[in-house]
Amino acid sequence: MTPLTLRIIMVVIGILVVVFDFIAYSHKKVTDNIGLGWLAVAAAIILCSVVPGISSWSEVLCAKEYMVFLIFFIILLIAFYKLSMLVSQLLKRNQELAMQVSLLNQENEQILAELKSITGKDITEL
Repeated sequence: MTPLTLRIIMVVIGILVVVFDFIAYSHKKVTDNIGLGWLAVAAAIILCSVVPGISSWSEVLCAKEYMVFLIFFIILLIAFYKLSMLVSQLLKRNQELAMQVSLLNQENEQILAELKSITGKDITEL
């Protein structure tokens, strides 16, 4: 594999990260902060592949021994992306549960106030 091919592969990976991040964000699978974080990661991958001064690493990695590191990097990137999607979904679920608890507490206070107005007794007296 030539250094140019490796750099093109890395640019394609960066573009794919941007596309998957945009799709996940549009389907509300990732939160704003995590989506922006992945956008920054994709931009860093693309910049490191395109800018000539930074992309000198591609000549070193083209040896057959380092192809395993490229595959490991791709697998690690996919795993972190899946984990960040799960964290985003859990954060949204936690926020929804907090809102439901708040509404239930408010409803409970209204019921206690109504009970106090009907019976004339405080909750500690019942």
